[in-house]
Amino acid sequence: VGLSATIGSPDEVARFLVGERRPCEVLDVSMVKELDLKVVYPHPTSVDRALASKLYTFPQVAARMRKMRELIENHGSTLIFTNTRPMAEILANRFKLWDIEFPISVHHGSLSSFSRVRAERGLKHGEFKALVSTSSLELGLDIGSVDLVIQYNSPRQVTRLLQRVGRSGHRIGEIAKGVIVVQDSDDMLESMVIASRAKRGELERVKIQEKPLDVLFHSLVSFLISGRGGEVEKVCELFRRAYPFRNLEIEEVLKVQRFGQGLSPRLFWVSEDGKEFSRAKSSKAVFEYYFGNLSMIPDLKQYLVVDDELNQPVGILDESFIAEYGEPGVKFTLGGEIWRIVQVFGSKVYVRRDDDPVGAVPTWIGEEIPVPFSIAQEVGCLLYTS
Repeated sequence: VGLSATIGSPDEVARFLVGERRPCEVLDVSMVKELDLKVVYPHPTSVDRALASKLYTFPQVAARMRKMRELIENHGSTLIFTNTRPMAEILANRFKLWDIEFPISVHHGSLSSFSRVRAERGLKHGEFKALVSTSSLELGLDIGSVDLVIQYNSPRQVTRLLQRVGRSGHRIGEIAKGVIVVQDSDDMLESMVIASRAKRGELERVKIQEKPLDVLFHSLVSFLISGRGGEVEKVCELFRRAYPFRNLEIEEVLKVQRFGQGLSPRLFWVSEDGKEFSRAKSSKAVFEYYFGNLSMIPDLKQYLVVDDELNQPVGILDESFIAEYGEPGVKFTLGGEIWRIVQVFGSKVYVRRDDDPVGAVPTWIGEEIPVPFSIAQEVGCLLYTS
């Protein structure tokens, strides 16, 4: 059973879930939920220029923050979605710098589970009026009732906008309310196109990767784990039952197996006629490869950030950030707060809170959200015709 509220090509996704040549039924039980979507482009005033100097930022940024604070104060609990974790950190830090008592926190996947749970409970029980978040709060975490969703800058995709705005008014009969706060005219046009498509229900189609050979290779090694080998033709026929491999050719299976045969240490042995395969002599290499590559997420060296005074985890940082900034005395923002590095020991970074409002903003791998080609084309047409 597959459940989704934001799938643009349900028939194809259904075939992906159940496999090739298997019956399945797609049930559309969606109800047209009323959407209240607005795109706002705040322009700086003299008030924003004064605020900008206090926040160490530009008047345009101060204008956007002032608008968001007005929206938060005029609603109940609010979610502010950003497209990247560094932007979530910057916003949360600037709100705290503006007013240390302002009830706002930050939530993203590079914070410790302790920090995330504390933010979720804080919003649910009224300790916070708003959370600045990335995609970590798109799904159904229990954070109580949400009155408003603010999207900071273009959401880049219709499905992402609907997923995020759908966190508000999450009861039968209520209206999902969202405001997109944009930074320039290009951002505004892109957001208008996406909001218009969202109201018409035009979601992006899901693109399923055809014949991913790295997945095929890992799955073929599983045959060497469960047994000594098998017949190439039967294995190929088995793979064809999976939707991404429905057009798999025997020659493609053989190429992948011969690639494994050419590795050092060797994983496969393939017969000269290409009909059979088996495990190479070194079963240790087979087991090490299989269990060392269970995830499709690439391995990244990361460091655990630990509060030196409370001995509690704060979050994680990528190796690239530590390589550039990982020295004692360096300050950075994490969880909307400024931390000063005490020491880096092994794979841990020990830190203490600091009152200095200025600190480096961490970067994490795999941040940017792509814009679908059709949306980019429509934005281009609007620019050309105007």
